[in-house]
Formats: sequence, structure tokens, C-alpha cells
Amino acid sequence: MGNRANTTKKYYKNAFVLSKTKLGRINEIIDTRFGQLKASKPIEKSFTAYESKGRKHTLKSLEEVFELDNSVRNRVERFNVVYSEGPLGEDVPNYIRLSYDGDPSEIFGNSIEIEGSSQEFHWLNQTIGELEEQVERTIQSGIIYKIKKIPSSLKMAFFILIVALALLIVVAIVMPGKITSLGIPEKTRDELLALSKNTESSDQKIDLLYRHMLSSLEKKTSPFGVKSAFYNPKLYFIGIPLVIFILSVVYLIMGCYPMHVFEWGDWEIHYRKLVEKRRTVWIVIVMSLIIGILANLFAFGLTDLISNGK
Repeated sequence: MGNRANTTKKYYKNAFVLSKTKLGRINEIIDTRFGQLKASKPIEKSFTAYESKGRKHTLKSLEEVFELDNSVRNRVERFNVVYSEGPLGEDVPNYIRLSYDGDPSEIFGNSIEIEGSSQEFHWLNQTIGELEEQVERTIQSGIIYKIKKIPSSLKMAFFILIVALALLIVVAIVMPGKITSLGIPEKTRDELLALSKNTESSDQKIDLLYRHMLSSLEKKTSPFGVKSAFYNPKLYFIGIPLVIFILSVVYLIMGCYPMHVFEWGDWEIHYRKLVEKRRTVWIVIVMSLIIGILANLFAFGLTDLISNGK
């Protein structure tokens, strides 16, 4: 491309959603900025789209770009916009290139690059600055996208940790009380100590312990008053909502937050459905699960309080 007085590059590594409106605004900025140049050669422009199945489209207008199918199974993965004074490959005094590169595997990450060259530094600096502002508005930076950028091994470890914490919460709720170092619930220990004060001989104490164990077996509880987990309704009222909550979050992360979206063609409709779906899951399911868990905690806490007061 010959010698150029000034060259500027800006690089991003983020998830992005490039809509028709935003791409139209980007194209308008470049078109306007090149119109302000006193160009000695015709302004050349090209739009290049690369599909997931390997097909490449080199087009001359946005209208042609937006006519691409961009189907769900053969989506646009990369997209370039190039404006130059004269054909690229010759001695080009001014050019601007904008590249959106989506990573299909979502392992190495997406990239957005702005590159420009001009002998007029003021023109180049202003053009790149205006493009940066528009590009940054296409970047997606929510917490879900940050989680998706984490390596798969770390995400799996994080998922296992969340499941383990959920199980601990369920166990803590299902257990009827504090367990002593001997494995006896604190409440049961206190009851046995109170009854033992009225016993004198060893036979009476053994008989007391035997009768307590026999009564526990008849009630389908452990000898020391710990209910079997499968007979405890708290396991289902608290455990099941927690499982649904975790699975819902995993579904949202894996299926409702694509890391790169070129929002035209079929993907325009598909992405809108994804946005509606994740709003429904977050607002309706997740919130109702949280409310349900809190309500169950309150209800069972109140039940235990009444039982202990009797």
C-alpha cells in the first residue's frame, strides 16, 4: 500500500452485537469523512462477509449486505468494511478498515479492529475517534459475557462449586438441629439429659436409651432424632427449586447469550427471540424461584418455631 504518513490501529476483544442500524451509522461516518477529503483518486468501498460454512461474499453496498440470508446454521462469522482512495494494493494515500471477527468456538474470543492510514493526521484522528465511539456501543460487557470468556475448565470448576454450595444449603435446612460431636442433635441431647436426671440405676438409664431408640424407629427417624432425608419434605421444597435455578442459569449462559451477533437476515429474528427468551427466564422463572425459596424458608422456619414452642 505504499508509504503512509500516519497509521492508527485500535483493537478490542469483546462480545458484540452489530445491528443494521449500528452498521448503517458506521458506514455513514466513514462515507462522510471520505467526502471531506480532497481525493485525487476515486473512493473505493467494499463489504466482505464470511459465513460459517466457508462462503465469502464481497459486496459493494449495505443493501446487498442486508440481503444475505445469515441463517442460524450458516451465520456470518466475520465482517469487514474497507474504504480507500483508489484500489487497495496500489499507492493508497487514505484508507479505513473496520473488522468484526467472531470466534465460532468461543474459546479464543472475538476481536474488533479499526485501522486507518492518511497523510492528514487530523482527519485520521477524528475519523478513528468517531468510529471508536460507535464500535464501543456494539460491545456487550455484562457479567454473563465475562463468565463465558472464562476457560471451560474454570467454568466447570465454578459450576461444581455452585452445586456443592447448593447441596450444603439443602443439608443445613433439612437437618433438624445442630449435631453434637457424638452425632446426636442438640435438642435430642438436651431431652435425654433432662430425663436421665430422674434415673438412678444403670438399668434405668439403659432402659431409657432403649425406649428412646425404639420410639425413633417406630417414627421412621434415626435413633437420635435425625429424620431420613427422603422423608423430609424440606428436601423437595428447597432442593428442587435450587436445582431448577442452577439449571436455568446454566441454560441462560450456554444458550441465550451468543458472543457475536451480526443482526441482519435470519439472525435478526433469531436474536430477538433469544433476548425475549432470556428476559422471560430471568424475570419469570428465576425471580419466582428466589421468591419460592424464601417463602419456603420462612414457612418451615415458622413451623419449626411453633413446634419448638409447644
